[in-house]
Amino acid sequence: MLIAACTLCNGLKEDAVGLYRESLIDRGIRVLKAATNRETAHRCELAPVQYPDGRWWLLHPDGSRTPVGP
Repeated sequence: MLIAACTLCNGLKEDAVGLYRESLIDRGIRVLKAATNRETAHRCELAPVQYPDGRWWLLHPDGSRTPVGP
């Protein structure tokens, strides 16, 4: 799955440290790199993402999404 982000937003996620970085990871916005790109992509497919409205979604390669939780 590919998610587009502007250079500024992507840079902020990539350079994040401390509690902000942990928050991005907890919310599924930043996925830690695995040993291979294939493994990293698989982690992304399995990680639900929290949207700004607080709801969680599992994103699918075809662009669809499934709600997770209440």
